Order: sequence, then C-alpha cells, then structure tokens
Amino acid sequence: MIEVTRAVLSELCCSSWPGGQGMSAQRLADIQSGGSGVGIRGMRERLSQFKGEMRIESDNTGTRVFVSIRIPNSTPGEDAPNTEPIQTAV
Repeated sequence: MIEVTRAVLSELCCSSWPGGQGMSAQRLADIQSGGSGVGIRGMRERLSQFKGEMRIESDNTGTRVFVSIRIPNSTPGEDAPNTEPIQTAV
C-alpha cells in the first residue's frame, strides 16, 4: 500500500508498507547507516536533488519506507533566489 499526504503546506510525504516479514535488525542497521544496495542508494540520491529525506522502518510485520520532499514556497514562473532548476528522470 502506498499513501501520499501533504501534512503541511511545505512538505509532501509518501509512505509504503507492503507487509511481509520485515528484515533482520542487522540488515536494517546496515541500511540506516548508508550501507545499502544500489536501489536504496539511488532513491536517496534522487531525493537529495529535491532536498528530500527517506526513512526505513522494519519489524516482524513488514518494512515501511517513508519519504518526504519539501515543496518550494515560490510558484511556477517565479524566480526564487539561490535556487537551481532540478532535472531528474523518473
């Protein structure tokens, strides 16, 4: 299941929890310390382009991935100081 919410005006949040068995505490610690595979590392790199964050939680009921992305205060067409256009492929 994937849930997308906008908790505050300046942040978009997405969470996913497919259920399952979760992962071991050691594997979760490795991932949280940055020792992850290419897929999770790639997701973190993409999120960093948007000044976003990712958090992963896991227990015996499954693994949950939480992502939050800050939404700029400027509106389209408005030039915000000290910002660069973000280019990414999905």
